[in-house]
Amino acid sequence: PTAAMVAGGAGLQELAKRIAARFEELLDCLADDDPEKEDWWVRYSEFSWRASQWNLAGQRGGGSVVPTITDIHVRAMRSVGNQARYSEKAADLLRRQGGGAS
Repeated sequence: PTAAMVAGGAGLQELAKRIAARFEELLDCLADDDPEKEDWWVRYSEFSWRASQWNLAGQRGGGSVVPTITDIHVRAMRSVGNQARYSEKAADLLRRQGGGAS
């Protein structure tokens, strides 16, 4: 890889980390019984899925860039007030992705 590719990759990693941190901050601000929190967990899952397409989800070089979609799902199930409604929204995301999320 060229120096520009490596620098670009590092830039993408930093951007992905910052976006993930913003999702975390937002989720911390929402009440567990707020239906919007379910929607934001789903959006975070979608971001993780997209980040995984760029190899930015999961462990990278001793640190996590973006949590995996599985990690986010498990956390969401513990966090939301209405697990059934969240599960339906998460299942809809998987259908839109063709069932290819991991």
